[in-house]
Amino acid sequence: MTHGPSFKRYEHFTASERQVFNKWLGANAGLSAVLAVGIITIAVVGAVTSSHKKPAGAEMVAKAPPQLTQPGTTGTLPAGLIVPVVDKR
Repeated sequence: MTHGPSFKRYEHFTASERQVFNKWLGANAGLSAVLAVGIITIAVVGAVTSSHKKPAGAEMVAKAPPQLTQPGTTGTLPAGLIVPVVDKR
């Protein structure tokens, strides 16, 4: 009776093949662990630094005029912002 899936080729490896495979497997596990720690570190540092900074456009939003249209108009854009559409089909 087996306990879980087995790697059938591994059972037929010679001693030297098993040694090389185990080294390869260990190197991959070590590299994966280093990369996982790096990703977690980047996430933690990014979360900590972003909580201490203002959003990128915060200064611009605070300095923006309260309305873009002239007083008394009903939501129309100023003439300088209107761009004509040219259809070149």
